Amino acid sequence: MKKTTILIIILSLIFTVAACGGSQSPETIPPATLDTPPTPSPEEVPASVPELSPEPSSEPSSTVAPASDPNSSPEPSPVSTPEPSPATSPEPSSTVAPASGPTSSPDPLPAPSPEPPQAPSPDSSPAVTPEPPPALSSPFENIGGVLTLIDLENSPDPDRGYKIEILHGSDGYVKFTVVGLDGTVMTDYFMFMPSQGRMEWRRFVSAMGFTYFYTFDTSARELLKIENDSREDVSETLKEMGRFDTAAETTSAEAVKMENYFRTQFGVSISEAFNDASFGA
Repeated sequence: MKKTTILIIILSLIFTVAACGGSQSPETIPPATLDTPPTPSPEEVPASVPELSPEPSSEPSSTVAPASDPNSSPEPSPVSTPEPSPATSPEPSSTVAPASGPTSSPDPLPAPSPEPPQAPSPDSSPAVTPEPPPALSSPFENIGGVLTLIDLENSPDPDRGYKIEILHGSDGYVKFTVVGLDGTVMTDYFMFMPSQGRMEWRRFVSAMGFTYFYTFDTSARELLKIENDSREDVSETLKEMGRFDTAAETTSAEAVKMENYFRTQFGVSISEAFNDASFGA
């Protein structure tokens, strides 16, 4: 009896479930909405949704629309829309003419023709040219065609001065005659003859009481001969006496002394002064 009652109850439940299921139509889900979440009805949306502060991001991104309005499309953020740069936008600009070019006409101006030189007006004062310094007067005195100068202050010998005489020409000379400190002209002298390349030294030897003439070669720098006061050649005699070599050394030293003295006083050599016809004029 119990088994029959249980079986009847089970069959009743089965028929009841079958009857309920057959009255409902199967729900069809459109394919387009499979991946889209169901849109809640306005009644299901909560009254207030807490605003979420966006997390800071290193890259610029658009602002997400609030979740409380799912039906409204998100508005683009002003940050995500790049504004055009002034440098890249093709804005029209007015053409500015160069500052140095003509403004009235684009054609080049003709080059100005050079003006012809004008004669100075009579009123204009000419440029002042500095006058050269006056020429120094020559210390020499022309006496009968011979330039003459007596020097008692600059002599290389402290006990005497010299009378300097210059005669230009092939037979000329530059002569240094000994002068006493009192102005007395002596007989001893040094006479240079540049045209012949010779120097003659007249020397009075007081210890012996003799006068000698020494002929010196200014080019070879050697003593050629020695003559006595009668102009006789006594070179061999002095060589035998052993006095010629000593006389040669003394004569060479005296020639160098007079050459240096002349150059120091006048700035030129004896030969240069002799060959320059304008020297001492």
